[in-house]
Amino acid sequence: LAGALAQGAPSLPVGGLDTTALSLASFRDVDPLIRGLDAAAYSYEVLAARQEDPARQDAWNARGAQLRQAGERVATQAGVAGGAADPRSAVYDVAALLNADPTASAAALETDVARLWITSDLPASARALGVDAALEALLLARTLAPTGALDSPAVVLPGLLD
Repeated sequence: LAGALAQGAPSLPVGGLDTTALSLASFRDVDPLIRGLDAAAYSYEVLAARQEDPARQDAWNARGAQLRQAGERVATQAGVAGGAADPRSAVYDVAALLNADPTASAAALETDVARLWITSDLPASARALGVDAALEALLLARTLAPTGALDSPAVVLPGLLD
């Protein structure tokens, strides 16, 4: 169609987390998002520590750092960072990661991150940010497990079946 209209093919959005917008948003009642982002970051750190491929280890450590930073910014904007109301833990249960294929585990983590962003009670000013972050996670999941998105409608449309 784009060729017939003498236009280039439209580019797909790439997603991503706008950290500036994240730092400007005001959040309330987002404890599950904060805890979920922190748990995903911890899980990526565990996966990276068990990885033998240095490139994948670096990529997973970097993604873990991204998720931890996002969780920290949301916690700060929600006013709970470092306080008694901070929902984050020092450790999380990662037993399921240890028994599964690491790449499949990373893809599952990304679909969970997408679900967190989509189902969070974000203020109107941050909804586009949440959609972009969910898109980024789904694109990463698709990169890790290209056929995973075809296996489950929950992966394609997170939160729809909840």
